[in-house]
Amino acid sequence: MIVLQTERLTLRQFVQEDLELLAPIFADPEMMRFYPEPFTRERTQRWIDWSLGLYATRGQGLWAMLRRADGHMLGDCGLVPQQIEGVELLEIGYHVRRDAWGLGYATEAALACRDYALSQLGAAQVCSIVDPENHASRRVAGRVHQRMRLFLWEKSKRELCLYCSDRPVDSGGARASGE
Repeated sequence: MIVLQTERLTLRQFVQEDLELLAPIFADPEMMRFYPEPFTRERTQRWIDWSLGLYATRGQGLWAMLRRADGHMLGDCGLVPQQIEGVELLEIGYHVRRDAWGLGYATEAALACRDYALSQLGAAQVCSIVDPENHASRRVAGRVHQRMRLFLWEKSKRELCLYCSDRPVDSGGARASGE
């Protein structure tokens, strides 16, 4: 099921058959260097299953990122719930295969997810959580979000960058409904 489309990308729900395309992306040590380790095939399967579970329970999750021109799997991007300082926020997460780095795909997909979350889902705020050393991901998050601050994430027990965007406020001071 297609969730979002941009000029160059389609974001759609994962299906089980995506394992064959996603596993080599998540097995790349360079692409996964800010994770504890590259994903095995089994770990990638759990990632897909987790995403499918999020669709069923939350209505969104990480989606397969495909190039519209040829349907080529580029990675994933989407919205996942995260507990941040005792508050649940939607995080925009993204992973792009290494041979597609530097072409603007992550930014294009993340911008679409931001706009979707704020206008269609009515989220008051969305965020991206980025390792301070992940300069490429920080550049993407800096283009997508309004502000950044460091925070200690309880989940990882590490200080990370928290990039955030808020839903626009209408002229009366209330949050715009997105309708």
